[in-house]
Amino acid sequence: MELQCLKCHYQYESEKIPLTCPFCGSEKSVKPVPSASELLLEAEEAEKKAEEAEKRKQEWKEKLQEK
Repeated sequence: MELQCLKCHYQYESEKIPLTCPFCGSEKSVKPVPSASELLLEAEEAEKKAEEAEKRKQEWKEKLQEK
């Protein structure tokens, strides 16, 4: 699998996720690189959450205006 350090951005292939980055030594910073479809799904979920938050915000504004 393709891995990347979140601190120094070093990318490499490995079968296991190490406890430390082999390049900078940062602990617990190495994560799998997400695929394009995973990134799109994450973006869609974030957009949906933002829309829901905006809807709740509008509902609260309307309730406050009624009072």
